[in-house]
Amino acid sequence: MSSMLYIPPTFFTSVPKQVSTQTTETLRKLQESADLPGLHVEPMQQPADARVRTVRVNDQFRMVVFKIDNPDGGEPTWIPTGVYNHDDAIKIARSSVCTLNPATGIPEIRSSGDSEADFEARLRAHTAKLEARHKAELAAARSHIPEGTEHTPLEHYDAAHLVSDLGIDHDLAYAAVKANEAQLEALIDAAEIPWQAEALLALAVGDPFAVVLERYSAAPANEARKQGEVASDRALLEALATDTARSNFAVFTSDDDLQRVLESGDFEAWRLFLHPEQRRYVTLHTNGPYRLTGGAGTGKTVVLVHRTVELARRYPDARIIATTFTTNLAEQLRAHIQSLDPDVRFAENLGDPGIFIANVDQLATHIVRPGADLSEAMREVLGWSSDVPRVRTNENAAWSDAVATASLRTPIEGVLEEVPFLTTEYASVILPFALTSAHDYMRASRKGRGAKLGRKQRAAMWSIVEAFRDSGQLADEVTFTERIAIATRMLDLNAEKNGRVADHVLVDETQDLDPVRLVFLRALVAEGPNDMFLAGDEHQRIYSTAVRPSHYGINIRGRSRRLRLNYRTTAQNLDLALSILDGGDYSGALDSDEAGSDELTTRHGSYRSLMHGPAPEFIGADSLAEEFDHVAEILRAWSEDMGEDEAASPRIGILTRTKTQRDNLVRALEERGLRVQNIDRGGYLNSRPAVMTLHRSKGTEFERVILFGIDDQHVPYAVRGYNFDPDGHNEAMLRERSLLYVGATRARERLVVTWTRQRSAYLPR
Repeated sequence: MSSMLYIPPTFFTSVPKQVSTQTTETLRKLQESADLPGLHVEPMQQPADARVRTVRVNDQFRMVVFKIDNPDGGEPTWIPTGVYNHDDAIKIARSSVCTLNPATGIPEIRSSGDSEADFEARLRAHTAKLEARHKAELAAARSHIPEGTEHTPLEHYDAAHLVSDLGIDHDLAYAAVKANEAQLEALIDAAEIPWQAEALLALAVGDPFAVVLERYSAAPANEARKQGEVASDRALLEALATDTARSNFAVFTSDDDLQRVLESGDFEAWRLFLHPEQRRYVTLHTNGPYRLTGGAGTGKTVVLVHRTVELARRYPDARIIATTFTTNLAEQLRAHIQSLDPDVRFAENLGDPGIFIANVDQLATHIVRPGADLSEAMREVLGWSSDVPRVRTNENAAWSDAVATASLRTPIEGVLEEVPFLTTEYASVILPFALTSAHDYMRASRKGRGAKLGRKQRAAMWSIVEAFRDSGQLADEVTFTERIAIATRMLDLNAEKNGRVADHVLVDETQDLDPVRLVFLRALVAEGPNDMFLAGDEHQRIYSTAVRPSHYGINIRGRSRRLRLNYRTTAQNLDLALSILDGGDYSGALDSDEAGSDELTTRHGSYRSLMHGPAPEFIGADSLAEEFDHVAEILRAWSEDMGEDEAASPRIGILTRTKTQRDNLVRALEERGLRVQNIDRGGYLNSRPAVMTLHRSKGTEFERVILFGIDDQHVPYAVRGYNFDPDGHNEAMLRERSLLYVGATRARERLVVTWTRQRSAYLPR
């Protein structure tokens, strides 16, 4: 029987890249048996905690671990804490203790005898490191500003209360309540225990104390504890078994679990950890649709993947649909779910027990399929029917022709001449409510639509719709959006006889779904417990216009929450990304009960990152050739800095606004002797830098990112070649901001922005 491994997230960041393969092999052997040759599991002389051991990784490096014996017999539990040079490992092991937090009961690995002087020294070191990265911000924090004129985020909290009830370390708590924003940032960066840093940040961004306390409380062990006191084996094992404690560790219960991670070649990419804030949404029982929002990197997709697996385990015969907007993202959902649980049951057909994964348009294809009876649904949606209509691919041209045809009968002017307005009106008002007559359209609600239409304008609009549908019937063609509406009506008709096709529907990237697709998703599952789970971020809306779910039968009132902590992007990169959103109004998709809940449009709102790194770099060029040269120079420098990497996924992403930019850049880099990969619809081919459009980068992340060609000719770009009504123009500009924001938040560490001649107005000056 294998031993259990509990691995804290800080372990992975301690592993030197040159021994990552040897580290994974050491973990595998440790889980199999501590007696295997070559491990050399050694106790320490005069340790602070007798359970600490070091394990050989190679001649230079050793792993520090804690061995927790099972009082009832059986294999021991191991807690690996880090990989260090031999002498450093010995020193760290001797001073480390495995303890339980006296207030929360969360297991903690800390240095024994960490005095106030030690804390001050560590804080000074971390502050100095931060000061080098953003000197001006900390300089302002250290200047002699009169008391009361600076914002101190935790000034309303009593330090003793933070210590006694929440379990924050004494010195950290007392320093935190007096710290201004920049000083608190340094304190959080200096915190020895990761969950304490998260808890302080959660309080600083406005989460109620009771919520934070519940989030970070494990079941207390049955013994008295003091800060830093060595906990018993039984107490530790009891605490490790709690959900809150497991949020702070990756748990491996078998050789197979560990082997899957080892084979992935990248611990971080495996997305094992559910932070306490995220875990509650995995197991949350809801009575109706639930929406989880949050900025890029807050873990919405991670939650959705874990929740999908949790529902499959809890209800083995349930019909579960996991879906999203694009094919690429749907494939990623499948890969993540399979990685989390290779034994999970996948459904072969829509409506079968198990997890069925496809993007939204593919789901509709499974319903509007050859052999299906479409006649009644088509008549009720479009007013005509066909056996197997073809897909209409020239939709924009068809709308222009419809305007020309309708203008022969009635005057067409203003917004009704603009194709973008016509397509959104059709998808937002006419198709979602299956309107087939002018009378119905005259009475229909256009709530949420910006441009107002009087009776004459509505009559003219319906003339255009009739001309559009007549040409579709003549060609025996329907658009993708019309097919979605037909599928929705087929689901409704079938439900009257056989019920709905799913028990649970989980949707990622909901911000990019138009009303027709939201109504379709609602039709897949009956209203009830855990029926719909929607994950999205309005600030990453790059395809659709703003949509309020409640307008289309998805009532999330009182069932919507926001994730606030970013676990991917550094604070420096996040600050740039948020600056791109400045000036944009993203409230259009908020339902009434969510008013005021969305604070991302301010640079220093409630969306924060615990990680720090170098400031983004900005490089302008006088010519395109010079910009190519700059990118080539950066890639060569990074190649030397990062070294060889045998991972299957690239660590560097180069993102462009258009496909033409992407293709030209790939050719230019190859001409300069650099090998990259051009990514379109498929996945990665190798570990070389990946060049892709900003749209294609959705759902990806890289260690380092270059945003290429961010000039005034390409960003914003969507308005080129189109005539928009004022509301449509504003929506297009919001999507352009969101697209650049998506690109900026793909970077985990380093971010470089380049342009030729004039930088985009969306970039900070």
